[in-house]
Amino acid sequence: EHIQSPTLVNKLDEYLSFPKFDPHGDPIPNEQGIIPGRTKALLAECEINTIVTFVEIKDSEPDFLKYLDQIGLQMGHQIEIKDRIDFDNSLRIQFDGHKIFISHIVANNIYVTKN
Repeated sequence: EHIQSPTLVNKLDEYLSFPKFDPHGDPIPNEQGIIPGRTKALLAECEINTIVTFVEIKDSEPDFLKYLDQIGLQMGHQIEIKDRIDFDNSLRIQFDGHKIFISHIVANNIYVTKN
């Protein structure tokens, strides 16, 4: 964001295949400074039996990122919400062949878009 050379910015953008979002899912402004928009929701707020796509994280703390890595959940994964547990609002989800439970805290830190 502090680079002064337009040529360098364009070459870097080309080298990175013109990303629209950073590794945590935050939007990257275009050359005119316009930030791409998208409709997103927290996974915790989504309905049961829907399929959504993981697009952004709310909490970029290292421990949360490590947790996501440990369970194998990555941005871009399609997530099917199978069930919500009344006791603690945890979710039973399925993604990439995995079926797991995630806490309400985790679900409240994952942004998704509806498919």
